Amino acid sequence: MLRIETDFVEYYDKFYGAVRSGGSLEYIEDMRDEMVYSIKQGLAEIGKIQTLAVLVTFVAGPLLLKALDISELYLPLLYIQVIGASLQVVLLSVLNIFFYLDQRRIICCSVRNSCCSTSCSPGYHYGGERRSTATASPSPYSSPWPPPWHSSTAA
Repeated sequence: MLRIETDFVEYYDKFYGAVRSGGSLEYIEDMRDEMVYSIKQGLAEIGKIQTLAVLVTFVAGPLLLKALDISELYLPLLYIQVIGASLQVVLLSVLNIFFYLDQRRIICCSVRNSCCSTSCSPGYHYGGERRSTATASPSPYSSPWPPPWHSSTAA
């Protein structure tokens, strides 16, 4: 992830410097291509490293749990956690790039969608148990618009 940041930022600065100072179109396109290449190369390296980490954990997981005196019943959980951590590293790398490109709308939408799909589901609470809808508290996201304090009859 650090390599993406260092390589990408180098070409990012050159690209926007050329755009602001009136650099040649050929140079601007070259820097854009280098930015894209550094992102692709960095994400490919992260994918390789995370895949290797997952495979090593899958192979050495039983031995690791035994060495730590943890029941092997936790082995499936270990597998899921390692895959989740690997996917999180990839997501953080992509979000880092979007922050550099000032794409806050994309970032906010992706974070909102991932949060709402996992923790804001009506009728469920932490732990995943279903509550009856009669006792479930209303979702703060389902409030009517405009809010009660918003007066539509401005004087």
